[in-house]
Amino acid sequence: MINNLLPRSFVIMGATDVTKISRFTKIKDYEKWINELVEECVEKFDELFFIPDHGVYVDFALAFLKAKGPGSVIAVIPHGEQWLEERAGKMNVTRIHKMQIGVGWNYLNTHFVGLAPYAVYLGYSSGSILELVSSKYLRVYEDHPTRFFIDRRSISIPLPEELIEDIITISYFNSKTGFKSLLEQYVK
Repeated sequence: MINNLLPRSFVIMGATDVTKISRFTKIKDYEKWINELVEECVEKFDELFFIPDHGVYVDFALAFLKAKGPGSVIAVIPHGEQWLEERAGKMNVTRIHKMQIGVGWNYLNTHFVGLAPYAVYLGYSSGSILELVSSKYLRVYEDHPTRFFIDRRSISIPLPEELIEDIITISYFNSKTGFKSLLEQYVK
């Protein structure tokens, strides 16, 4: 965990396979959708944590970096994955957070969401579900609650009630206006 976080930091989560958006949702203009969400986040957040692999969350992070400027984006690298640091450099991301405890992707996926008090969730994948459900344990055992903003347009179905009960702090939105309203309500 990072202890000296700015209170207005967030993580971006979503599918690595960008085609899931076109195959499982009704989003027609992918780039416009990403840019509208970034526009709202730039107003409310100071910094963004992301994993510099590929996918929806990387496209979002790069758009946030372009809009907010250098230093606003932090690439999170699991221990032992040097290639991701090189990839972040190619993306012009200059801030790197190397996870020193734990090893590899399994640790990364179960602790990534603990890096910030907020998370924007843009689509299902095995990794993004693991990150989401791991938040229960970070909240219960490490006293780190995360507020999730889930774009209902980016998922095929809502989360099951059984998971919502465990995670607790989930807010869905269906539009740019709805997202802006949630950010105004929760991000201080």
